[in-house]
Amino acid sequence: LMEAFLTTPNPTSLPPERFDANQAALAGQVTRIWARGGDVFARLEALEPAESPEQFPRITLRLPGGLVGGREVSLLKGDRLRLSGYLADLPQDEGLRDFLRRAERLDLLERHPELAGLDGRARRTLTCLVPESLEPLENLPPLNSVRLEGVVARAWEYDGQRFARLAVYDAHTAVTAAQPGKDGRPRRIPHYLSVLFPGGQVNGRPVSVRPKDRLRVSGCLVDRPYSEDLRSFLLDAHLADALASLPDSDLIADLRIRRSSACVVVQTLVQFTG
Repeated sequence: LMEAFLTTPNPTSLPPERFDANQAALAGQVTRIWARGGDVFARLEALEPAESPEQFPRITLRLPGGLVGGREVSLLKGDRLRLSGYLADLPQDEGLRDFLRRAERLDLLERHPELAGLDGRARRTLTCLVPESLEPLENLPPLNSVRLEGVVARAWEYDGQRFARLAVYDAHTAVTAAQPGKDGRPRRIPHYLSVLFPGGQVNGRPVSVRPKDRLRVSGCLVDRPYSEDLRSFLLDAHLADALASLPDSDLIADLRIRRSSACVVVQTLVQFTG
């Protein structure tokens, strides 16, 4: 009888694994194509107009292994495409040389050789749309729609806008063996995706979200540009002390580069309560 109580549950008796929603559909024109680590990336200028001047419908596409749905595809600058897929985050570790290259100031490494020996790195995340279907079309109607569900990992306000970072456990998330999951299920690494509530509202109603809230949202994908100075970069890379020994350190610290961050502008919201 005691052995019966200690018997491990049969994994086959578990209900199917539940996944969060993560779907995106977009139409636009390819403006740039490049390769990195065996994958193909492209910059897509979406046809859906931006809602405000600080939002740009320019989205990065990632084709793992250069494939779409496991198939080889043709991709040329100027192509007008209609595609559907899911959003994924791509963490990237950047060093000081990477920052200075983007700022077109690699000459600082020659003027200050002590900088060349710094090996700290800062983590930055690129949000990409991974297409599962891709169709070239000549006459494209505007299309920009996203549907996500996830748990709030972080919530913040900036410049009068309210943001949340969702941990999305969709069917495309990777399984990790580092830690066991719950109830015999695999543990997955979520996609971390940002959503924006314009003016802190949805449909004219104020929104308040907190960490661990579960949200289901729909909206459109936009690209928000911002600038980052060298001081902030070095702080994130744990290299802030390097500036103290340099002449004109304040001028160097104010060196800036342009970045952009993709997020979903929320148009509908379901905020679960339990």
